[in-house]
Amino acid sequence: PWQLIGTYVAQSVGENINMYAQMGFPAEQVAILKDNARQIIFFLTNVFPALVLVSISSVVLINLLAARGLLAKQGISFPAFGELALWKSPDHLVWLFIAAGMATLVPLTAVRYVGINLLVICMFVYLLQGLAIIGFFFRVKQVPVYLRGLFYLLIFLQQYLMILVVALGLFDLWIDFRRFLTPAQSGPPGNDN
Repeated sequence: PWQLIGTYVAQSVGENINMYAQMGFPAEQVAILKDNARQIIFFLTNVFPALVLVSISSVVLINLLAARGLLAKQGISFPAFGELALWKSPDHLVWLFIAAGMATLVPLTAVRYVGINLLVICMFVYLLQGLAIIGFFFRVKQVPVYLRGLFYLLIFLQQYLMILVVALGLFDLWIDFRRFLTPAQSGPPGNDN
């Protein structure tokens, strides 16, 4: 199976390099990609397990969220997963995150890539926690749906913003950002809507 994955990744990288050349990317950049294709293939093949796990988890989560809304409109019951904006990762996950980060410094290739895979998975979990914090903020401040959608789109299009959301999720372990957010008044005092 590992050879099949390597072959698939090599074909994908080759097709992407050809596509970049056809799209008119500068010849120097295409040459750099061609020169480093072996390293790119090796890296992507070794982090493939984490990428697959994160991809499958993302698809399942998106399907669950979509199904919840569609089933609610049809009046069909759906399991209650609780308030997703209040979701928090287990506190002890930070130790796995630290251990994975330390494993990336080990000079053994196998240990380093196990660490990278674990880091990718931990960062995905902290991304979800960061998104939960942002969702809580949006709900408390009653941000319109179209602005929420635009912001979520920006998070997934802009890698730097995604890194900030991961950091928000990680540092929530110590800071607890949700306690600083106060709900907007939606009615008379004492109304718990």
